[in-house]
Amino acid sequence: MALRLIPDNVNIDFIQYGKVTLLLSGILTILLPLFTFIYGINLGVDFTGGVLMEVKSEENFSIADINKQLTEKGVTGFTAQSLKSNHMVIRFKDDHDISNEILIKKIKEALEEKLKDITYRKIDYVGPQVSSKQIIKGVISIVTALIGIFFYIWFRFNWQFSLGSVIALVHDVVLVLWFISITNIEFNLSSIAALLTVIGYSINDSVIIYDRIRENLKKLKNKPLQEIINTSINSTLSRTILTSGTTLLASIPLMLICTGTVKDFSTIIFFGVLAGTYSSIFISAPVLIYNKKSC
Repeated sequence: MALRLIPDNVNIDFIQYGKVTLLLSGILTILLPLFTFIYGINLGVDFTGGVLMEVKSEENFSIADINKQLTEKGVTGFTAQSLKSNHMVIRFKDDHDISNEILIKKIKEALEEKLKDITYRKIDYVGPQVSSKQIIKGVISIVTALIGIFFYIWFRFNWQFSLGSVIALVHDVVLVLWFISITNIEFNLSSIAALLTVIGYSINDSVIIYDRIRENLKKLKNKPLQEIINTSINSTLSRTILTSGTTLLASIPLMLICTGTVKDFSTIIFFGVLAGTYSSIFISAPVLIYNKKSC
C-alpha cells in the first residue's frame, strides 16, 4: 500500500494566503540583496584568488592541531579541510602582505615541524584574473539556467507558468545567497553547484504542481481558477512532503558528520530545499491567479 502522509481528502486553502506570501516574498527579494551586499559574502579562493595546498602525511593528525600549529607560527587567513585519513587541503585567500613564495615556505616549515613524511601533492595559485573569470562564469551559469527554465516551461505549458516559475526561482536564489551570507559559509564553486542543484530541485517541484493544474483545468472547466489551483496543490502535497522530507533527511547526516566543503554544500542544499518547497506552493502557483485570463 502506498505511503500517504496527507489524507486524500485534504483541502487546505493555500491561495487565500497568496497575497500575503507574494507580498512578503517580494519584500524579501528586494531587501535581502541589500542586506547581503552590506553584510558581505565570504568568498573562497576560487573567487578571491590565493594559494591552495593539498598535503598528505604518513602521521595521524587532526585539523584542530594543524590550525593551532599554523596560527602559532604566525600564519593567518587560511582554511584547513580534511579530505580523508592523513590527507588535507589548506586554502589561503589572496589578501596577505607577503609573497606567495614566502607564504608557502612558511607553511611548509610549520607543517614539517609538526608532521613527518609530508607529501605536497598539489600547490596551486589562483590569480586575480582567473578568480574574476570564475565569478563571471558562476553568474552566467545561474542566469543561463533561469533563462533556459523560462523557455522550457513556456514550451511545455505557457508563458504565464514560465513567469511564475522564474519568479519563484529568483526568490530561492536570493534567499540562499542571504543564508550563505549570514552563516558565513565560504562561497566557492561548490556553492555555485549547490545553487544550481536548488534551482533544479525547485523547478521540478513546481512542474509537478503545474502539470496537475493543467490536468485539472481540462477536468474542472466550470470551477474557479483559485479552486483548481488549491485542488492541484493539495493533490500533490503528499508527494511534495515525501520528496522534500527524504532530501532533507539525506542532507542532515552530511551536515552533522562531514566538514569543510561537503558540510557547506549539504547545508546550502538543506536550506534551499526548504525555500524551494515553499516557493513552489506559495509563489509559483499563486502567481497564476494574476494571469488567469491566459491560463
